Amino acid sequence: MRILLYLFCFVIFVSCKNENFKSKDLKFSFLNKYAKNIRFIKRPTYTEVQILNPDKNSIEKKYALAKDISNLKIKIDVIPIQIPLKSIIALSGTDIGMLQKISCADKITGILNIDYINNSTIKRNFSKNKVKEVQDLGQINPESLLGVSSTITYSGFGNPPSNEEKLAKIGILCIPNYDWKEIHPMGKAEWIKFYGLLFDKEEQANTYFSKIEKEYLKLIKLAKKIKEKPSLISGSMIGDSWYMPAGESFNAELFEKASSNYVSKNSKGTGSTAYSFENVLKDFQHTEFWINPGFKSKKELLQANSKYQFFDAFKEDKIYCYSHDMNHFWEMSAIEPQKVLSDLIQILHPNLNPKKKLYFYKRIN
Repeated sequence: MRILLYLFCFVIFVSCKNENFKSKDLKFSFLNKYAKNIRFIKRPTYTEVQILNPDKNSIEKKYALAKDISNLKIKIDVIPIQIPLKSIIALSGTDIGMLQKISCADKITGILNIDYINNSTIKRNFSKNKVKEVQDLGQINPESLLGVSSTITYSGFGNPPSNEEKLAKIGILCIPNYDWKEIHPMGKAEWIKFYGLLFDKEEQANTYFSKIEKEYLKLIKLAKKIKEKPSLISGSMIGDSWYMPAGESFNAELFEKASSNYVSKNSKGTGSTAYSFENVLKDFQHTEFWINPGFKSKKELLQANSKYQFFDAFKEDKIYCYSHDMNHFWEMSAIEPQKVLSDLIQILHPNLNPKKKLYFYKRIN
């Protein structure tokens, strides 16, 4: 235990040294347990949030969050943000789910497309012209956002938006979001702490996260007791290849924790692994369950590829997906990983609790 403590302190020291932190100015506290693409550092007069680019393995943005930013002493590469924010343009569905959980869905004043929104508060405010549809970030006319909000969150893709400087000149801040690049399910959910800080709902965000963490860990403990591990395939054909989540990915983590024998568990990487249809049919035809093919019905599956009918999971009606209510899934699944895990356990091991209903998933029939 003492060795682990020394090792932890050494890592903290090296991290501080690499970032040129001055210990006398720093109340040092990384608040995240699982997320790898965001850091929270408590300083004497503000909270520093570092957003990391997972593809470049480097810090992409640094923000200083404080209720009074007028006299902050910060480095030139740190962007001040006065909190709480009054409003936000949320261009990622996961932002919406997280803001809902801290009672801030009404702070959303801009979205990408109302057709892909499930949240009732946003729909209601959109009908009252309180929420505006905006273009994709790279195509936005900066002047069109005046009066909508001074802050935009968007899915980061490694490079800043082409018009970020123009937006900054008129006082609009762009914040990249890499929650979708997190590998651990609880890592995705941990981004709620950032939104809690932005809207001065830190305690509410931390309380919610602790609650779902307990539920998630309880489910893992339950699934560990299950001796039988049914085989499972995932994905479907896109173009000439069948793409399945790679063995080190977010979905593979969930499949493993749900006590399944995932056929692609040994593949490398955190993205997707491509297979030819012939190889999938040859090697995985008799797999028991098929998760996330991306279709709403078996009819749609056959229209896409008539050879899907040869899989045992197709014949035995053991195909499950969230496609019947996709908007709801994309908004809420990242912030409710315990419900996704619960669904997978229930699907794979229905005898554990025969009367339990699924949250996100539905049998495709």
